[in-house]
Parts: sequence; C-alpha cells; structure tokens
Amino acid sequence: ADAAADLLVANPPYIPRVQMAGLQAEVGRHEPWSALDGGEGPGLDSLQVICAQAAEMLAPGGLLALEVR
Repeated sequence: ADAAADLLVANPPYIPRVQMAGLQAEVGRHEPWSALDGGEGPGLDSLQVICAQAAEMLAPGGLLALEVR
C-alpha cells in the first residue's frame, strides 16, 4: 500500500511572473526566484498542481494547508 499523509503544508510561489521584475530588491536577496515565481497568468501554477495531486497523497480525512496571497 502507498503511504499517505495526514497533513500537507505548503507555501507555493504565487507571484505572477509578469510582476517579478518589479519586486523590491530586498525580496530577491532573501528568496530564490523559484520560491517566488508563480508562473504565467495569475501566478498560481504550483498551487494548481498541488491541489490536483493532494487527494492522491492525503490519507482519508487528511488536511491540506496552503499559504497564498
């Protein structure tokens, strides 16, 4: 049987790629680009992947906790 998690926690990148160049310099010094760049459009590429796959990874009654905007 596959292992299942009772809790998944994530802080996925959610800044739209088009806004990345305008971020404050301090942000770029403390965070890697991949931790910030949410992709094209509204910047929710990683969030969409996590949500699509969470049900397969969670045990029945498991929880998904996400930090987003």
